[in-house]
Parts: sequence; C-alpha cells; structure tokens
Amino acid sequence: GNDVFIKLHEENKERRANVERWCREEAMRKVEEELRECTFQPRTNASEILVEQLRGDIGQSLYDRAMEAQARRQAREAEAAQRREREMLHECTFRPRLVACQGSAAAAPQHRR
Repeated sequence: GNDVFIKLHEENKERRANVERWCREEAMRKVEEELRECTFQPRTNASEILVEQLRGDIGQSLYDRAMEAQARRQAREAEAAQRREREMLHECTFRPRLVACQGSAAAAPQHRR
C-alpha cells in the first residue's frame, strides 16, 4: 500500500514539473513571437543627447519644458509690444505745452449771482 502511494506521489510531482516547464516554454514562445513582430529600434545619436544636456532638457518633464517655452514666448511678445509702442510714440510730432495756473482763483471757476 505504501509503495503505491509513493509511486503515485512521484508520478504526480513529475507531471507537475512537466506542466510547469511546458507553461514556461509556452510563455517564452509567446514573448519571442511578439518580439519578432516588433520592428522599431530607436536610433540614438550622441550629439543630440549632448545638445539636450547643454540645453538642460534631460530630466525635465514635457510639461515643464512647455511651460518654460510659453514663458519665453510671452516675454518676447511683451518686449515686442513695448518696442512697437516706443516706435509709435516716436512718430508722434505733436507735444502739447501745459502751462501751470497761478493762484487758486484761476484753477476753480467762479460763479456769479
């Protein structure tokens, strides 16, 4: 009775090992098949990486870079607006001369009855 139990137990262990091995091999086959379908291989260029490092873009999120670009654009636009306003004022030839009034009587209108 005991020999039959041991024999069945050993056969069961061997069957389990075979099933586990088959599952691992099947999983590896699926991965290899998926990888065969992948044709994209990134090309890295050392000079591009160097340029990014010099600009400080590495390690910075896309959002942060976009926000910095927006701030630079707004600064350029504000500077251009100020320059246009200066140019427009430079073209103005009329310069009014303001004369200060003497005494408070001239400054405030007088009413007669």
